[in-house]
Amino acid sequence: MKDKTGISIKKKEIESFCKSLAKLVIPFSFYNHKGKLLYASTNNIKEEKTFFIKLGETIVGEVRGERERIEDVGEVLSYFVKILFEKKSLTTHTLNKYRELNFLSEMSEILSSSLDIDKILCSVTLKIKQIMGVENCSIMTIEGKELFLRTVSGKLVNKRWWLNQYKGVAGKAIVSGKPVIVNEPIKDPDFVNGGKLEIKTLMCMPLKVKDKSVGVLNLSNKLNGIFTSEDESLLISVSVMIAGAIETSRLLEEKLKQERFATIGQMAAGIIHDIKNPMATIKGFAGLLGDMDFSQQERKQYSKMIVEEVDRLVGMIEDLLLIARGSKRKLSLKKVILTDFFQSIIPMIEKDLSSRGIKLLTKFHYNGHLYIDIDRFKRVIFNIVGNAKEAMHEGGNFLILTKKINSEEVEIIFADSGKGIPEDILPNIFEPFVTKGKKSGTGLGLAIVKRIIEEHGGSITALNGNYSGINGFSGANFILKLSLVHEEKE
Repeated sequence: MKDKTGISIKKKEIESFCKSLAKLVIPFSFYNHKGKLLYASTNNIKEEKTFFIKLGETIVGEVRGERERIEDVGEVLSYFVKILFEKKSLTTHTLNKYRELNFLSEMSEILSSSLDIDKILCSVTLKIKQIMGVENCSIMTIEGKELFLRTVSGKLVNKRWWLNQYKGVAGKAIVSGKPVIVNEPIKDPDFVNGGKLEIKTLMCMPLKVKDKSVGVLNLSNKLNGIFTSEDESLLISVSVMIAGAIETSRLLEEKLKQERFATIGQMAAGIIHDIKNPMATIKGFAGLLGDMDFSQQERKQYSKMIVEEVDRLVGMIEDLLLIARGSKRKLSLKKVILTDFFQSIIPMIEKDLSSRGIKLLTKFHYNGHLYIDIDRFKRVIFNIVGNAKEAMHEGGNFLILTKKINSEEVEIIFADSGKGIPEDILPNIFEPFVTKGKKSGTGLGLAIVKRIIEEHGGSITALNGNYSGINGFSGANFILKLSLVHEEKE
């Protein structure tokens, strides 16, 4: 049987439970909402009374039996069916999220394969066409007030095709800033067919960097059915990555005119490096979600962590663009208990460090509150942790220590058991593109860290030695000092 969510219950899924319940209470019959018999304890059941089983306000089935205890049977079966539906819903969500993460991983590889934006967009449209099962996939970029068709299904468009960005379904997506699905174009007043191909189904996804539209992703003629909200959800994160690549390309062109190609090339490489770290964490938790031995609560927790990591990817692109423009991002400060904040991200930190054989030690001597922008502050932690992981090739230990310095200031110390920061780069460690002793990266991470901490009104210092006073941590130290006094900022 099916409810409004489209989740079905099969006879084999309830038969065993119904048998046990019938032995404990009374014989009964179980019917789906269409009246089809799914289970009967015996052939001759006295169906004196009916109890309807609901999910919310929707009737999904009914049980019939003797008047005296049929309500008890119905209540138990209602609870069982509710759990069954929740389990199926979670499984479906997990599979969709895993599909999305694989898609993101493939897109990440494509975006890191070249600095040639035309080559990237060709590869992206071809891959999306294959994965989404559509006849055509194209990308248009905004040039002034018009749309310029760049690539179609893996091929560059040699002939320029200009369209007004405020007209048509693509224009509607750009103006609204939201995806638009048209499964019956002939009935849609916004639809304009300007090509030779007959459009039967269409989805237009705006390509945005924050509030700025840089183009639109178009998918036409789905080969198997129509476009759905699931297709839309799958492409949202991908569209952010594509938009970031387009915007980064434009920044590259601007800097080239200013004879700064080498510096901006490093920035593009930094984007690639930063994306790989959260993608590794996402893949790890996605693998755990596939193990059905985990409890429902654990799977929900892992699913939440995956969503947070995807949000982290989006934040990375935005931060790097802000650095390139020299602009500031407004903080969204919230009052948090510092220890609770760290406990919420420790599983991700431990998983990230354990991949390199590094053990985490925490010493939380300050358990009070702090005002921080949670998402931005996570970027600080993950960047420092990522640096330690890259620097300690042979494993080791990593320390997070918090303590109150005085009534107005708290100190957060990150220390490791590695060889320390090379002395020749230590004075300039927080400048962009300064790096040494790591297998990958360009040094953008710590430049972003410094920027975020200073936006919080704090300071960060890097040094070598045993600053924490705990044996075994005489490598690199990053000391954050933050104010406990919260001031409202415009």
